[in-house]
Amino acid sequence: MKILQLAHKVIDRLFHAKRVETALKPYIQSSTINRALQRRERVFFLLAFAFFLIATFAYFSMQKSNEVQAAWFDGAFQYKQQINITAEVR
Repeated sequence: MKILQLAHKVIDRLFHAKRVETALKPYIQSSTINRALQRRERVFFLLAFAFFLIATFAYFSMQKSNEVQAAWFDGAFQYKQQINITAEVR
């Protein structure tokens, strides 16, 4: 939970900051947090951020894939309907 709160704070600061270095400075150079804990939280934050980017990319890739698949099925269905209509006309 603490890691999620830290990630939320960092993302919030990144969103509102003009420069990335200014936003991350308190989290990278804070002397009140234990260095080992700080490193661990940074690693978890980077992993969470990487997972977020991968999940976002996968979501949009699946959306595009679903659109292509739907168009393919729609085209196949229309082709089948056209064959049925042609067969009925003959």
